Amino acid sequence: MAIAPTDVDGTRADVETILAAFVRRAHEDAERVAEFLRRWLKPLRIQPASASFPMEFLFELAAILRIAAWQRAGSAVDLKEAFPPAKELLEDLIRRFMADPMSFNAPTVPRLCAQVVSTWVTHCAWTSPSEAGADIWVGEIDKDLLLNVMADFLFELRNILPEDR
Repeated sequence: MAIAPTDVDGTRADVETILAAFVRRAHEDAERVAEFLRRWLKPLRIQPASASFPMEFLFELAAILRIAAWQRAGSAVDLKEAFPPAKELLEDLIRRFMADPMSFNAPTVPRLCAQVVSTWVTHCAWTSPSEAGADIWVGEIDKDLLLNVMADFLFELRNILPEDR
C-alpha cells in the first residue's frame, strides 16, 4: 500500500509543504555542492567564484553528494540496490568531466538526478530536514496522489500569474 506524502508527524503534506520541501532540498544541495567545490578547488588554488561548470555537471554532483549523505547515514531503504557507492559515482563523474567537459552541455537532467529525486519523493518525509535535521524514510508514496496534489497547486496558481504568461 502506498503512503501519501507526509510530514514528520504523519500528517498528509499539502502542496505548499511539498514545494517548500523542494526549495529547501535545492538550497541544501547547492550548499553541499559549493562546499565540495571549495574543498576540491582549494589545492588547485582556484577560487570557486572564478570557476565555471556546466549545469548538468552540478546537478549530477548534487545527486552524488545526496547519495553520499544517505549512505553515510545508513538509510532505512536499501540504497545498494538503487545506487552504487557514492565514491564510485563521484570518481566516474570527475573522470567523465576531465575527459570531455562539453559532454555535460546537453539540455537534460542527468538520469542519476531523476533517480535521486524519485527516491527522495517516494521514501522521505517532506519536512524531516527542517524538523528533524535529517531525512526520515517513510515508504512508498502514491504517485497518482502526488500528481493530483501538484495539479491542484498548478490550478490554483493559474489565477496568481499575470495574464501575459
